[in-house]
Amino acid sequence: MKADSRRVSLAAIAIASLGLGWSAPALAQDAQLPPAATTDQADDNAEIVVTGSLIKGTPLDAALPVEVYSQVEMERRGSPNALDFAKSLTISGPTTGESYYFGGPASTGSVQYNLRGLGASKTLVLLNGRRMNINTANVPSIAMGRVEILKDGAAATYGADATGGVVNFITRDRFVGVTGEARYKFIDGSKGDYYAGLLAGVGSGDVNIMASVEYERRSRLKAIDRDFVRESLDPTKPGYNPAPWSTLTNLTGWTVRGPLPAVPSVANEFGAATGFVTDFTPASCAAVGGRYDNAYTCAYNYISYYDLVSKTDTWRGYLQITGRLNDDINFHVDGSYARVTVPEIIASPAQPVVNGPAMATGAVDQFYVPITNPYAAAFAARNGIVGASGFTPTTYRMLGHGGNNALTDDGYGVPDRADNEVFRFSANVDGKLGDWAGFARNVNFDAAATYNNVRNYLTHPDTLGFRLQQALNGFGGAGCNAPDLDPNRFGTQNPALAGVGSCKYWNPFSSSFANQPVRGLANPNYVAGSENSKELIRWMFSKREQETVSQDLTLDLVFSGKSGLVLPGGDVSWALGGQLRWFDTRSQVLDPYDNGTVQCEWPHGTTSTNGAGSTPMEANPLPTTSPNYRGCTPNAPGPFVLFAPITPYHFERQQKSVFGEIQIPVFDRLSIQAAARREEFSGGLNATVYKVAGKFNVFGPLTLRASYGTNYQTPPLGTVPGSVTVAARNITIAGGNWLAANFITAASIKPETATTANIGAVWDSGGIAAGHRFRLIVDYFDIRTKDEVGQLADPNQIANLVFNGAGGT
Repeated sequence: MKADSRRVSLAAIAIASLGLGWSAPALAQDAQLPPAATTDQADDNAEIVVTGSLIKGTPLDAALPVEVYSQVEMERRGSPNALDFAKSLTISGPTTGESYYFGGPASTGSVQYNLRGLGASKTLVLLNGRRMNINTANVPSIAMGRVEILKDGAAATYGADATGGVVNFITRDRFVGVTGEARYKFIDGSKGDYYAGLLAGVGSGDVNIMASVEYERRSRLKAIDRDFVRESLDPTKPGYNPAPWSTLTNLTGWTVRGPLPAVPSVANEFGAATGFVTDFTPASCAAVGGRYDNAYTCAYNYISYYDLVSKTDTWRGYLQITGRLNDDINFHVDGSYARVTVPEIIASPAQPVVNGPAMATGAVDQFYVPITNPYAAAFAARNGIVGASGFTPTTYRMLGHGGNNALTDDGYGVPDRADNEVFRFSANVDGKLGDWAGFARNVNFDAAATYNNVRNYLTHPDTLGFRLQQALNGFGGAGCNAPDLDPNRFGTQNPALAGVGSCKYWNPFSSSFANQPVRGLANPNYVAGSENSKELIRWMFSKREQETVSQDLTLDLVFSGKSGLVLPGGDVSWALGGQLRWFDTRSQVLDPYDNGTVQCEWPHGTTSTNGAGSTPMEANPLPTTSPNYRGCTPNAPGPFVLFAPITPYHFERQQKSVFGEIQIPVFDRLSIQAAARREEFSGGLNATVYKVAGKFNVFGPLTLRASYGTNYQTPPLGTVPGSVTVAARNITIAGGNWLAANFITAASIKPETATTANIGAVWDSGGIAAGHRFRLIVDYFDIRTKDEVGQLADPNQIANLVFNGAGGT
């Protein structure tokens, strides 16, 4: 399957540094090693590996567009936290980490890098040159020596995931001593952000041990505490923002219903419509901050309930051991751990109803409020309605304008909870082969094993529609166990016990809330004593707990050295290597209503067998033509009003690759670098990529550089070429019936590919005054992706194309 190719062309200009003693994000040193801290004892004989190359001793001013952020420079910038650093990068697109419910609450507090704006999955992240998870919470900031950012594609060097570039965090080397750091950032409207870290290192001989512990707190900042949010709420103001408004609210229009039919059906489940009444006026809608759209829509602004920053606690620890085994061989071992907890990611007061327990599908008329509900009787009396048997809402949201004060002590929305753990272990041995290898004694080797493990826990609550209907009937609450006297209707039918004892009624009308609590706007329709209890609200929700564990193991072996061929510019160098990788990811859905075992809008037991000859209602997906069809369609919509069930999954993948690199110093002023890689994946997938880069010093301070290469991205885990899955879909041209649809994964599917090109110029000279430095960098990047994996056509599109004759023939 292929999607249209995408092209990204970017021109980046780094403004010149005039030696003014400060640094801005664009002023990072380009391909130049930063000065080491005085407490770091560098090995004078050690050769480093620059990000983007596998060859030890690669010149730091090679043909690679690498930005280097040193420890000293980061301190000059105020030691930004990981999120601030990621957002400040001149080549970064949107990143995770902030409190953003729609962008994935599980990522709140967990920073991911998104170079070029191509997505975090296309930016490779390394720690000391070894792969790490895209969640960088375990990067030990206090132990950082520098950060190198390769602004070019690097799949030929590192494998998949490097289309947008590479971020390489490099820790201090052979640190000795103890240092601590504490920071506090004042933020108006918040308790501020603070950080504390401790770093210790021992061993100035053959072995050095370095360890660090850190704690970081981001305090909550409510959206409503910012002027730009408040100004966006009023439709009459210039700063009005029409985006964060929902027309699905708890202030809606109600259809007046006649007597219930003896036999409910899709066409007539709740009785004939005998009228329509609205639960608000333009004035009462505006009084609670709403936007009057029509007689059944008083829209509400949900952003007022959200947070700009969620309270986030991050603990991290790091241990590193480096040393020599002998004069030729070194070793390095490091382990890192982080835990990020976000107790509450506040969202809307409740989810909108797009799926409900009614027999008819859709978002309209999904619930029925019988006139026996005292709040319905009061609503009818206030509006002069006589003879109604009940009401159905045009659209609905259980809680909206009045907020939700039942699920959190400090807020009026539904809180998610995120709890993420990241663990990483890496070990490598490197050096020269030595005398035993004979003619290859001076060949360098690097053997490494790296393991990453990430656990993500998230709650993402939603309303259980069948419980809401039970409460509308007077049978709400955890302690309500009234027997069902009519199994042929949905929910408990027992008029004598409705609203009695532990069985509670739900009030769905505007009389149920006193005000819009975030903005303090009084509700003129409020009737004291008509509120819904916190206990009843809590019973309506299910947490939707999910835990995902992802782990990967990477084995690397690289040989490098000099070829013996000497050109005018120096020795031709080479590198050859191989890599094996294993991936495993699995999810556990801990909520019994969310793991697919409850396929319908109601679970087994919502209706029951009572009396001789009675038959329980079906709680299984059935075609609409079945005599037992109850409204549960073949796509198994599940019991929540918005979210579909999550099926637990387990995916694995293996990858193996071979690669090589060569550096050719043609002349003192001209050098060329070339690399190639062949990688194969389980499932018969493979990719071959290459890269060529060059650098030419025109004269003194002016250098030109360019590169061109191909990159690739592995298909999503679980993608199997040639596989066929069957799922039910609603087919419009077939009268809206649910029919089986075959989803075929093309046997010829292949990894997504991309081409990346870069041309740049670097001017590096003295500044205006003695001791000053002037540097100007201009880079142009062109990135084009193709063969993106995605769905080519929706079943409805195919059906409309094939059956386009008269009458759908």
